[in-house]
Amino acid sequence: MADWVGASSEELTAAYARQDVSPVTVAEALFDYAARRDVALGAVRVLSREAALESAAASERRWRRHAPQSPLDGVPVMLREDIAVPSYANEVEGVSPVVARLLEAGCIILGKTVMAAHDSLVAGRCIEGRLVQNPWQPALTSGGSSCGAAVACAAGYAPLHIGIDRIGSARLPAAFCGVFGFKPTQGRVPLGKPSTGRVAAPITRSVHDAAALMNILVRPDDRDFTSLPPESLEYRMRVDGLSPKSLSVAVLTDMGLGPAVDPVIRQTVQEAARLLQMAGASVEMIDSFLAPEMFESVQILLEADAHLDLQAMSEQERMRLPSFVTDWAGQRADALTGQQIMQAWRDITAMRAAINEAMMGYDYLLMPVSPVMPWAATSLSPGNDPAGGLPHVVFTAPWNFAEHPAASLNWRHGADGVPIGLQVVGHRFDDLGVLRLSRTLEIMRPEQAAWPQ
Repeated sequence: MADWVGASSEELTAAYARQDVSPVTVAEALFDYAARRDVALGAVRVLSREAALESAAASERRWRRHAPQSPLDGVPVMLREDIAVPSYANEVEGVSPVVARLLEAGCIILGKTVMAAHDSLVAGRCIEGRLVQNPWQPALTSGGSSCGAAVACAAGYAPLHIGIDRIGSARLPAAFCGVFGFKPTQGRVPLGKPSTGRVAAPITRSVHDAAALMNILVRPDDRDFTSLPPESLEYRMRVDGLSPKSLSVAVLTDMGLGPAVDPVIRQTVQEAARLLQMAGASVEMIDSFLAPEMFESVQILLEADAHLDLQAMSEQERMRLPSFVTDWAGQRADALTGQQIMQAWRDITAMRAAINEAMMGYDYLLMPVSPVMPWAATSLSPGNDPAGGLPHVVFTAPWNFAEHPAASLNWRHGADGVPIGLQVVGHRFDDLGVLRLSRTLEIMRPEQAAWPQ
């Protein structure tokens, strides 16, 4: 692995320990590779070569003394552009708890990846209107809103990436780009500016790398009022070895709302379920828990929240947004009454109760990430219609509002090379369990295509 592009975190740290390569050499190789590759892909917001190489040199000195700060010391990582980092070109005030944990661990922050113009609504297009190309199939969308992280991960810019997942905005691009995306329980990974359903999400090429990231990200931080109490779990060392024989798995392939589930996606989920059943798991199909008014209320709250965001922007900032966003956010928000907003929150509470009831008696839920395959890159949503901008998040958004851990795992590739993923959902706080089942499925899945070059 002469240039170290595509190396996992464990391959890198093992090489550091043997003195086969230094963090500086790895960082320089990845900078050169990302700069060259990103001319076409457009996943990077900023690369910070000087600061990163300074951190890499410090890591190299620690490895020479056999005194790394953590098992991820010297491992390169990239962050979504709205995660605050010191001394970067587009930093916001303060430093995110996520960044504090990474720096404490000795990770090398190479830079920031772009995000789509607004959460999962505008897929694969950043604020400047530039397309963020899917490395598997440039004619198809890379998803949103953590499209830059998913694209950079699939392309091999760094082994570790952190996005933000609010309504599926890390899991959807992870599925479309064939990588692993993990949405933890709300509060498991503290954020500097927490809000309902918004979580920091590891995006990696493997479950092992995501578990290693979780080891350092889960430390509590008082700046996040949703931050969960400390836990003594060791994610990476416990992620292997789950026996399906002890599991009860529910399978949901039709939510009854939103776009019809693509037959290829349905077959993918069913194939994974069959393999779990053959390995001894108890597997049972279940009906949808999601009533129409529940998902409608999800959309009402998202529209109202986006409308407030737009009102707080300057005219110049609003002008930068695609009209798709402003049309969607403003289509009914001004006319909403307090009674309608309160009813929407009651419907969300009812949805959480329905989810709880649906999962009783089951350890995990297996389902699609998206009901549809990646659509044309030039379209901002499956129908390219602001009035129907969100139906494709019907399998992802409920878990943000219900605060459950959920993961997107690539299962196979279609005949045209397009990734086809599935979603694993667990009970609240069972983050390790979702990672363990994801790892079991990662081992079971068909042979994967070579990473796009």
